[in-house]
Amino acid sequence: MAVLAYGCGGESLNPGATVAQIQVSLSPAALTLRAGDSQQFTAQVSGGGSTAVTWSSSSVSIATVSSSGAVTGIGAGASTIKATSVADPNKSATAVVTVVGSGNVTWVGGNPASPSEWSAPTNWLPALVPSATDTAVIGVTSSSPTLSADVTIAKVTVATGATLTVGSKTLTVGAGLSTKGKITTKDTRGVGQVVIKGGKADLEGTLGTVKLKGSTKGALTGA
Repeated sequence: MAVLAYGCGGESLNPGATVAQIQVSLSPAALTLRAGDSQQFTAQVSGGGSTAVTWSSSSVSIATVSSSGAVTGIGAGASTIKATSVADPNKSATAVVTVVGSGNVTWVGGNPASPSEWSAPTNWLPALVPSATDTAVIGVTSSSPTLSADVTIAKVTVATGATLTVGSKTLTVGAGLSTKGKITTKDTRGVGQVVIKGGKADLEGTLGTVKLKGSTKGALTGA
């Protein structure tokens, strides 16, 4: 038979009584950033007491974090961001931030909410929307990328059998476009275009409206 003992004030003296435990969680659980970019982390503290946290980075040469949880990429590599409870410094949560430089960003698609959305980071590997200094590599996947806004990028490569839908938007390529797949630039909303400002145009697939500017060279084939 369980026995509960109480003090004169009615409080439980049972050593087995449950005491609220402070827990800390971080969102997002992981993050990929370019050097120079920033993103906000959010810490949630449950279990009672103060919800305040202190922030730290395991490598400030890779990523820094402000007193409010804003993380900034500094140099290539990985750093662990920690949020520590002020109420109980023994309780904390961590998330790994990976910082990358410019390079190839490969389309993988499959974002549950927007599987074809160009601007959804989780549709790319690494999980970053291609920037003006990147090369977008588009292969054959279950969902093909579609632009919902104008995009400026260094290079684009579209593999055989793959499709890039520009729609009514403008895709501006600064350093070269190579495609053996399909690029479409028209939809019911209007007429879009691909503008190639420099580099080599190696175009063998089905094409929409393409404009060549500057020193771009290459043959245009397809429709």
